[in-house]
Amino acid sequence: MLHRRFFGFECGESSQLKTCDLVFKGLLAKKKKENDDGGASAAINYDWIFNVIEIELAFMYDFFFTKYAAIYYGSFMMRYVLPLVLRTLTVVTAFQTARGLLRPPPNKGMEGSVIVYTTAADIDLTVAILVCISFLQVVQVMYYWTTIWGRVSFAFQRIKRKGCLGLKDFLVKIGLWVSSCRWHHHEQKLGQYSLLESLSNFSSQSKLTKFLVILQNAFLFWLSVMEGFVLQGRVIPNHVRSVVRKPGEPAELLAAVKKALVQSLERTHRHGNKLTNGALSLSSSGAYELLWACSLELRQGLELGSVSLQQKENQVCVILTWHIATCYCDREFSASGSAITNEHYEVATRLSKYCAYLVAFAPKLLPGHHYDTSLAFTGVAEEALRDAGDEETIYRKGLRLGEQLKNMQADHCWEVLAGFWAEMLLYLAPSDNVKEHVECLAKGGEFITHLWTLLTHAGILDRGQSDVADIENNGGNQPASRPTQGSFFLGQLRAGKIAALFAR
Repeated sequence: MLHRRFFGFECGESSQLKTCDLVFKGLLAKKKKENDDGGASAAINYDWIFNVIEIELAFMYDFFFTKYAAIYYGSFMMRYVLPLVLRTLTVVTAFQTARGLLRPPPNKGMEGSVIVYTTAADIDLTVAILVCISFLQVVQVMYYWTTIWGRVSFAFQRIKRKGCLGLKDFLVKIGLWVSSCRWHHHEQKLGQYSLLESLSNFSSQSKLTKFLVILQNAFLFWLSVMEGFVLQGRVIPNHVRSVVRKPGEPAELLAAVKKALVQSLERTHRHGNKLTNGALSLSSSGAYELLWACSLELRQGLELGSVSLQQKENQVCVILTWHIATCYCDREFSASGSAITNEHYEVATRLSKYCAYLVAFAPKLLPGHHYDTSLAFTGVAEEALRDAGDEETIYRKGLRLGEQLKNMQADHCWEVLAGFWAEMLLYLAPSDNVKEHVECLAKGGEFITHLWTLLTHAGILDRGQSDVADIENNGGNQPASRPTQGSFFLGQLRAGKIAALFAR
């Protein structure tokens, strides 16, 4: 099914019960393990679940970017006869070339003509190149048996022949040894980005640097006015991109993060496989007063009066609001000396910065149009830099949410945030943007692609139609129904009214 999903075909079995059971009764089934006291207990092996997905994506990488899958699925002619013929032709070509070059030179031609004779060094070099090509072909065929596709092929052949396969067996053992040294096909890292830390770094820069950035910004805007139009979304993005778009050091993918994601997926399964953007987690934690922060929508403009499905699915305003709140809590709890360094803290901070990293550097992997996501991120960064005191900005809403979270006990606060971010990341994973996931595989892969694969096997191909209103049970504390700052800023950008932002 994953092959068909990558190629854009329909996955008709996604709605069948057996598809769901593959994940929830197969991969997520509890397995017995021995305790130190000699007893046995049943538990879910969270690392094993993601190792299976990792190996599956490694197969997909080879399928798209190497020839090993073609060799595996090829016929006997393609596997053995064709390489043998190619090597034979190479050797024959080398022999014929050497024999032709060693022939005595012809008689001298016309007067004034230049005759170039072949030296022994030329012959040796040509033959050496052809021999190296033949040797490289042999090595490539042998290397196939050290790959994961070669191991599968070796297993089938060994079962059929019921015996040792000599050289193939030796090469497969080498491949297993290399894999055990490398251990993971994926680097087991999460990209990290903190908006508040980036803003703090900018605030600490010298006045000269700030002046040069502002001068560059004003010059670009002047050029746009002289040309008779506004660079909708290009003036501010150039300014912000040079200031705040600097990723942090990647963080290790902890077992606690995998555990939180799997537990969130199980909770979603118990509620009918309907993904939510954190609202279900907040409801389960009894944090109804925070549900308002899950309802921030990205609108194209107040004058349009309607919102497309793509804009409804865009979660950049929700992500940045909760990201700002998470960074705020981290800073405040650390300043008060009550910082919690348990697994909930690690899960919340790492997933928060990973989602912000996706917004800033991989918007095509997120729901909604990546252009809307980039514009909204730029708008929030500009809000934070100016901080004009407007309580309806995303930045101010994030600080307000952080104040609500800070009033909780520290351990409970991080537990709520960890549950929210695990559920949010699962909500972001399903999509039809297969091209972007394939491109990420070529660069080493993003962790959200692993979740995309896991949800595909569970039959969850989209986010469904569940809404916060279906979950909050009238228990949320929704702010006044004024247009969101993301709506205002995006509408201003697209309407060509960005000049008003610089007139202040």
